[in-house]
Amino acid sequence: MISPAEIIKILEKIDLGAGVAENDIMLYEARVETPVFNGLFRDRYDLVSGPKGSGKTALYRLVSEFLKPVMLKTSNTAILTGVEASGDPVFLAFRKNFEGLNELEFENFWRVYIVALINEHFVKNSEFSEQLAKARVEAKDFQDRCRRACIPELTDSRSFREIAQLALKTIKLNILSISNSPSGESISALTIEPCQPNEKSKNESTSSPIFLHDIHSSLLRLLKAANLRLWILLDRLDEVFPRRTKLERTALRALLRTTRNFPSQDIRIKLFIRDDIFENVLLKGEGFTALSHIESRRAPSLRWSAEDLKILIIKRFCQDPRVRQFCGGNKQLISENDAPHLKRVFDRLFPKQVVRGKNQSTTLDWLYHHCEDGRGVVTPRDIIDLLAAAITKQIEHIRKDGINEESLLGSQALKEGLRELSSKKRRTYLEAEFPEFWPHMSKFEHTKAEHNAHSLESLLGSKWNIIVDDLVAIGFLQKRPRSSSYIIPFVFRFGMGIKQGKAFNGFHK
Repeated sequence: MISPAEIIKILEKIDLGAGVAENDIMLYEARVETPVFNGLFRDRYDLVSGPKGSGKTALYRLVSEFLKPVMLKTSNTAILTGVEASGDPVFLAFRKNFEGLNELEFENFWRVYIVALINEHFVKNSEFSEQLAKARVEAKDFQDRCRRACIPELTDSRSFREIAQLALKTIKLNILSISNSPSGESISALTIEPCQPNEKSKNESTSSPIFLHDIHSSLLRLLKAANLRLWILLDRLDEVFPRRTKLERTALRALLRTTRNFPSQDIRIKLFIRDDIFENVLLKGEGFTALSHIESRRAPSLRWSAEDLKILIIKRFCQDPRVRQFCGGNKQLISENDAPHLKRVFDRLFPKQVVRGKNQSTTLDWLYHHCEDGRGVVTPRDIIDLLAAAITKQIEHIRKDGINEESLLGSQALKEGLRELSSKKRRTYLEAEFPEFWPHMSKFEHTKAEHNAHSLESLLGSKWNIIVDDLVAIGFLQKRPRSSSYIIPFVFRFGMGIKQGKAFNGFHK
């Protein structure tokens, strides 16, 4: 058996990567190729949705950073990103400007932003000069049409922020002259007539949509001449607009509409968006034309099974050769997802049970169900955060008590890791993400985990059922399928000081 001092050395060197994909240095090496990953790679999906922490930005980074050269070489697909992979989201700097836009103006913003992005980061990008050498005439035609549509070029820097600033300036300062539509013609087929900004236009925003038919057609000719396809990726939209507000709904409805202005299979706008935001954007009784087209290219919401998470855990632990030696891990068998081998490795990393007992769950099931929110969602981010905290706790226990476990991590360290995760979820999810609901959620502090109509009315007042619907939607509460009660998931309990048991003792059921 390895000595406690040697176990500490192994634990101290373990790096599980970051729970936040923007900072995850082992994203590619420890990737789990889920069906959504494979479907995105094969261009089956344009809309990737999932809960916070479920891996949307990880997919964004895998495609935009690691697969970008592969796709250019193997499938003639040029990939553009519309946002930074890390740091402040580019659009966040313009939140006050966005507050004054209606849905039509937002559509104009997204259209100009995407066209300007293509011009600055594709047509003028030396990275694609070899392919575009065959399409110089078509490239010039595309740029000429952009200029006639009053979409100016940047002369020096081509940062995302400056492109966004350019797009805002264009829609606010130019009145575009739109050609009359023949009877019965779809408005998306209208063309942009040359516009001449005047003094009046400097103080008025456009009240007409900017149409892209001519620019779009010119771009298609350019791509055909260059023998290329074009993907434009947009992520981190959930960090820009205040949650569950009219501004968020207006901006993202306009973005979804804008994707319909690029209907060719040679141009794909691929969006990575939280599923609760996506549902909030659409399901407000306002209607949404062409929803069936958007849904047809939407990936299944990112969900991780217990087996998927087991693979993720093993791949991240076994990036370290010392851990592989400790648990007998074989890189080839792990990469092939060999089930018997994965089970042996997992059972060497962790105890068979966190809570011992004949009817208690296995460690994998314990991890899964204790990280599960009220919607039944478990995210890689939460699993990584829990295990990273457990590693720190395990080192502390060994140094203090000199314990020597058969597994690399012990059950007590895992329980304490859950407590750390729960406290973090309170700060970074419940309070930070949903400030409008926090006054309601805070009333559950230091209560019991299970509630019924009477205890909920006592806590929340006569409109408790309306409030509860929102708390269920964000995963803070879960409706029990075989009763009329609601339960607070394990992952939120410690951070809120909530104990196991029923809060309605003394109330009628």
